Amino acid sequence: MRSTATATSPSGPTASPSPPPTPWSGAQDRAATPPPPPPGPGKSTTVEVKPQVSETQIYTEVEQLAEFPGGINSFRSKVNGSFDTSVMDSDAGTVKTEVIFVVERDGSITDVKANGANKDFNAEAVRTVKSIKNKWAPAKINGQSVRYRFRMPLTMQFE
Repeated sequence: MRSTATATSPSGPTASPSPPPTPWSGAQDRAATPPPPPPGPGKSTTVEVKPQVSETQIYTEVEQLAEFPGGINSFRSKVNGSFDTSVMDSDAGTVKTEVIFVVERDGSITDVKANGANKDFNAEAVRTVKSIKNKWAPAKINGQSVRYRFRMPLTMQFE
């Protein structure tokens, strides 16, 4: 948009053209806002990005371990008290297995397995752990409940 200004000269009014528009035309009307200053030393802010927690992945390393009500010794006592020793030969001696299960996000136990050398001992260990219905406090990462693989060695003496 061009405008013309009228100037008065000794010989009368004359039209003089206004200067051509510039890319910064109108900039004089706006107050200049300087950019924000760069952060100074010691003022840097670090935003910690927490990794996304999977609802389906089974974790073996967590920030807060799964816990049985009353602690692991309470769980071991329940296993010992519920174990049917009649399934074992009385002369089996020392029998070992490792019971592995998943403590779910709701505290229930799933996927119970035992991997010792004695099949009868393994089967009874699995039955016994499955029979304990108390819910666990689930494991947590970033304050969120996660599925957790729990491993418990189990040794019994039969004489």
